[in-house]
Amino acid sequence: RWRNGPENLDVLAEADLIDTLSTDFAGGDWDTILSAIQRMISRKQMPAPRAVALATGNVARAIPELAGDRGFIERGKRADIVICDAHNLARVRHVIANGRLVVENARIL
Repeated sequence: RWRNGPENLDVLAEADLIDTLSTDFAGGDWDTILSAIQRMISRKQMPAPRAVALATGNVARAIPELAGDRGFIERGKRADIVICDAHNLARVRHVIANGRLVVENARIL
């Protein structure tokens, strides 16, 4: 019987078959985008910058008409940046939104 689990992500990552990570639904325990990124990094399937790019710049390149001002840290972009703990990407420490610090040390300003 086919099962949709994190092992499927492992097979795809190890075969270098993932170009983007995006979803409109992440209802399981393992299938959030941050969980997928964390898993690929911790299992050494790819380096952190490449794993993060799957959900940021690669998605922006794939659908530029929807993500024209997002996905990259560069002049003229929205400058939304989330800084997380390295060992747990779900633990947000700081957020810069539209060029302004809005969360500092996990507290909304």
